[in-house]
Amino acid sequence: MHMRRPEHIIQLKSGERISLVIREYLIMQLPWLASAGAGYFGLMFFSYYLLSRGPVGIALWFVSLVLVIFFFSRRVWLWYYEIVIVTDRRCIDVQRPGLFTKTVKELPWSGVDDVQFSQRGVLATALHYGSVVIFSTTGDRIELQHVYQPEKVRDILAEYVEKLC
Repeated sequence: MHMRRPEHIIQLKSGERISLVIREYLIMQLPWLASAGAGYFGLMFFSYYLLSRGPVGIALWFVSLVLVIFFFSRRVWLWYYEIVIVTDRRCIDVQRPGLFTKTVKELPWSGVDDVQFSQRGVLATALHYGSVVIFSTTGDRIELQHVYQPEKVRDILAEYVEKLC
């Protein structure tokens, strides 16, 4: 699977440079990683049984393997490309709700009004993840959910707001 770099995902303006790329905290991906692993190991556990059943068993084994690989690859792809890119001029939110759906929202730093973060719950506090919300003067907002160290991310973004506005 070919993963493109963030500067290939969006079109940078001349002289613009990427400062920060933010993705959902990898630890939040453990539930689907565990289910993909369980599917793979379950398939391997039943491999002998399925493969000894002749052409039907082989076909069923092969289809199951393709499905496990497809669902794992799809989740990795969606996680990798659902990002927030922070440049020296703007904040760009790239959402990928599906394989063939892409939504891009951008806020120039001159239009950003406030940056807030929140951590809710014992697990979020223990694992150092939370949400960061960027508010614009026009009422638009970019919400980053399940971000690692949201307080540090908020401080970095607030520094951009102070420096560039």
